[in-house]
Amino acid sequence: MSIGFIFNNTPKIFDKKLSEGFFICKNEKNSRVSRLYSTNRAVCAKIFSRLKFRLKEIKIIERFLGKYEPYIYALLRIIAGFLLLWHGSQKLLGFPPQQTPPGSAPQSLSPMMAVAGAIELVGGIMIMIGLLAGFAAFLASGMLAVAYFMAHFSMQAFLPIQNKGELAVLYSFVFLYIASRGAGVWSVDSLLNRAKPRTVGEI
Repeated sequence: MSIGFIFNNTPKIFDKKLSEGFFICKNEKNSRVSRLYSTNRAVCAKIFSRLKFRLKEIKIIERFLGKYEPYIYALLRIIAGFLLLWHGSQKLLGFPPQQTPPGSAPQSLSPMMAVAGAIELVGGIMIMIGLLAGFAAFLASGMLAVAYFMAHFSMQAFLPIQNKGELAVLYSFVFLYIASRGAGVWSVDSLLNRAKPRTVGEI
């Protein structure tokens, strides 16, 4: 069905406004189109004004939190390392004690689980205090990725929410981010770098 048939076969002249993306009708007999365009334009203006206001609010929050971004990242690193080290402590030291069904015998620790526990315990402490945090976080990220595919992933339960592997995936990517960024502030690495004497070229 043609446009001329829709508007009573009246010839029309349309000018394409590249800046607005509309076709404006110039025929006086089709003033309804012009009124509709004006109404839509007013509605769009209100929507865009509200959207700009919301974007300004978001930018205000970003500017406020952006001032504290290094310290927020340090808190992320400290808390992530603190949470990780207790997984290793539970595997290697038995603390905190695992909740097992009554009457079940304690399971022996396999060599692979012992290695994973050592990475979790030592690596978690290093990440928390910020000592060689990038290296420790890289090892922890790889270990958790391997743990996900060995202990959780299967074709029958493909999604992490199905195979109970969400925590391993989240930990893996958090530590990968820490490995890519380093220790940052509030860390042993920053103290060592600050105390390291500078050479003549660095002054």
